[in-house]
Amino acid sequence: MSKSEELKGLGGWLIVVGIGLFLSIGALIYMVFPLPNLLNNEMWVFLTEYQPEIYNEKMKQMLWGVVAANGLLIAAYLYLIYLFFKKNYLFPIAFITIQIISFITMIPVVYVFSLLDPTEPIQIFDKDFFRSAIYSIIWIAYMVKSVRVKNTFVEGRKVS
Repeated sequence: MSKSEELKGLGGWLIVVGIGLFLSIGALIYMVFPLPNLLNNEMWVFLTEYQPEIYNEKMKQMLWGVVAANGLLIAAYLYLIYLFFKKNYLFPIAFITIQIISFITMIPVVYVFSLLDPTEPIQIFDKDFFRSAIYSIIWIAYMVKSVRVKNTFVEGRKVS
């Protein structure tokens, strides 16, 4: 058995990928969970009376957009977890696609949240943005180059 054939299964660095999938869902839920309470009618009426220049119908729509986008990302991460444990051949490409989409959607989400506190300058490109970029680059490169990934995620592939 060659060394490349030994690198198979949900071990090595793939354990970190699996943990990261669960942590990503947790982070999204933590970020989105308070928003529906903010958007309920009583709270929204209070906010629009308190700061109508910020809390208006357009902001409400943007916040609901954030909730919807993060809801879709949570569903995507759940799908990734399913593919991960099934060792499905679609996992690497789905992981890469969702990482790119997640990174891109971070820009408008950070912008919308920055509008909630106009006293703070807009910092779309802050340390979290760059941390996310580095995270995405590292794990996308791993999915592309890893022998373990190529040997593990083979289930469901049609053999010609």
